[in-house]
Amino acid sequence: MHPDDATACGLADGAMADVSTETATVRIPVKVLADLMPGTVAMPHGWGHQHAVGLSIANKTRGVNVNLLAADGPDKLERVSGMANLTGFVVDVKPAAGPQDPTSWSGLPQAQ
Repeated sequence: MHPDDATACGLADGAMADVSTETATVRIPVKVLADLMPGTVAMPHGWGHQHAVGLSIANKTRGVNVNLLAADGPDKLERVSGMANLTGFVVDVKPAAGPQDPTSWSGLPQAQ
């Protein structure tokens, strides 16, 4: 995220953040980059395969599955294309409420 946004959220480079949409929350480390436009966050896609049954290489790839943040259901589709909105949606970013769980797809502690 942009340095100004990180400061406004009370975050620093390397800190853990909870990133939320109306659908879900993921817990990720913050990387502060002045190259990002203020008001935006960028999250890498393609991680979070630790539970990929039968995929011996993919299930060694730990991390958070950012797809959890995308809304689900027919009323959440992009109107023109009919595709799910997997990029460009509104998120809320705040300091993490605890440590990241590396075994969880969301990075949040798993419910007991």
